[in-house]
Amino acid sequence: MLRIFLLVPVLINCALGQTVATCQVGRCQELGFGPCAEGDECNRCCEQCYSNVNTLHALSCSVHEINGNNSLKTSIYRAYSLGYRNNKLSDYWEQQLDPSTPMNLNETTESTNDLELVYGYCKLCKAVSFEQKLSKPYTVIVSHNVTTNPCRENGNGYFCSRCKDGFHHNRKGECSTCTHVSVDWLTFLLIELTPITVIFALLFITGFNIITGGLNSAIFFAQMITTTMDITGDGFIPISNITNDTKVSEDLFAAYHFLYDIWNLEFFSPFSLKLCLFRADSFLVYLFVEYLVGFYPIFLLATVTLARLIYHGAIKDKCKVKIDISIGNKINMKWRESTHNLVISVLVLSYAKLASTSAMLISGTGLYAVHTNEYIRTVSLFDPNVTYTSFPYMLFVLVAVGILVLQFFYPFIVLIVKYLREYKRSRKFPFLDKLMVPFLEMKNEFQQSREGNEAVDYIIRFDDHHWIEAVYLILRVCLFVIYVTPLSFIQKFIVEQGFLLVGMMFIVFVQPYKKKWMNRIDMFILLLLVFINTLSIYQYSLAQGSLPLAVSSFVIQYIMIFFPILWMITYVIFLFIIWLISFNCWPTMKARPMLGNIQRLEEYGQSEPSNTEVVAQEYETFEPVYDSIADQ
Repeated sequence: MLRIFLLVPVLINCALGQTVATCQVGRCQELGFGPCAEGDECNRCCEQCYSNVNTLHALSCSVHEINGNNSLKTSIYRAYSLGYRNNKLSDYWEQQLDPSTPMNLNETTESTNDLELVYGYCKLCKAVSFEQKLSKPYTVIVSHNVTTNPCRENGNGYFCSRCKDGFHHNRKGECSTCTHVSVDWLTFLLIELTPITVIFALLFITGFNIITGGLNSAIFFAQMITTTMDITGDGFIPISNITNDTKVSEDLFAAYHFLYDIWNLEFFSPFSLKLCLFRADSFLVYLFVEYLVGFYPIFLLATVTLARLIYHGAIKDKCKVKIDISIGNKINMKWRESTHNLVISVLVLSYAKLASTSAMLISGTGLYAVHTNEYIRTVSLFDPNVTYTSFPYMLFVLVAVGILVLQFFYPFIVLIVKYLREYKRSRKFPFLDKLMVPFLEMKNEFQQSREGNEAVDYIIRFDDHHWIEAVYLILRVCLFVIYVTPLSFIQKFIVEQGFLLVGMMFIVFVQPYKKKWMNRIDMFILLLLVFINTLSIYQYSLAQGSLPLAVSSFVIQYIMIFFPILWMITYVIFLFIIWLISFNCWPTMKARPMLGNIQRLEEYGQSEPSNTEVVAQEYETFEPVYDSIADQ
């Protein structure tokens, strides 16, 4: 994941001189940050903040005591960067000011009126490496002979959005040589698309449904903690100041991202993010690669569905295809069962990837004049050289908006899939049946032909808790909408807290699962996410108040993050053991139980027949039904 880093002020070179005579006071004044204090050394130059900009939380200043004696003046540019534009060429944006190169605006060849300093949100800037442990994020120390390059390694350009000659962006936004593009593409296909294909095949063959009562909330947690609710607060919380080592911080984040990014269709991160697939100047090209990954499982699902329709049509044509119709219908029933689980799983897995990619395309950032605080224009968040309303970028934004709108219908697609599976043959008020699917327990003709076998009917009928899948998708939609809105960090986190609390209240009062322990699992994991989010807000408030971040809070957050993955591993192993035991209980049966069936059996109360008895009855009951269908 790309972190949000701050661009360092261009006025640092005021600190390069050893006397007031060598300090470029004119530059400080032109930037609007005040002159050097009278009698102060040059490193105290530019210590005052421009009040109008500071009110927008763009810039702020603070003083840090070192060893109780010498004070270092610091200028903090939180999530913003400085650049300038040429008013004579309104469509041409100059390179970002280089803090290592002294420049006085009064001495430039252009007229001062032709150069306008601007600031804006910076997405592709790096974290500053501190020799001193500071509480403020991305603080620039203005002292003797200290200059800091605000861009990442080998990065330059307007708001650090370009790479130096001979370097190009990788999937993470870093600049690399990209000498093995073909090898990186092959690696990308192997470690990204191949695992998706394998997971898809396993879900289809076993009938396993990842959106089950034991996994619903855990997968939701995994997708949110790596996207909208990361503990770094999208870079606004300087966690690297706790470890005092950027590399250690990256390793800590990589540990849980490696485990949870699987649910975002990102495998072997962060290694996969370092692959360079294009020799392009703009990072925006990689967003189409993310769309490729997001749509790939949907493409596989469409292929399987088409194959099923073709096969189903073939077994109906008795003249052209000589096949045992009973066997054909058995296969078709299994396909129908596994395809249902597959549709739900694919929707959930693809959702986070498509939503986060669309959010990156939609997100823009405003540029403002430093002196007047006047709005200038909106540019792309990942490439400030691109104006937001320009063509063809606006076309891509519209496509991203269309994808997000389509995802608003995901919850309804889930309910429709349930309807088609359970009530396809219902003849009583079909229109009302569709509206009342989550609340009805009617039997269709196929179920009524089972000779009153209540145990089988208990399994095959509409599962009264499965509408909770749609509820979690609605909650995802709400959180991603908040994520792309132009709210401040603290506003977004507070609104997200509200949605999570509403979700918890819904679980408490509705109790959607038959087994109480499943309701408790959902409540616990949602509460866990709320608590982690609360600690992030607390850390952010400490950073805003120039106070050291709480190490204990970070440790608690980090430990809690791993609770859901431990639960997921335990639950899947438990289901697999039950499936193995059940599989060995039918050594003489022609039909073996699918893992998805065992999964559904485990979700019902203990008052019902045991798993072994119910599954045995299910398959025994299917035989005469298949025969009756074949006779028809």
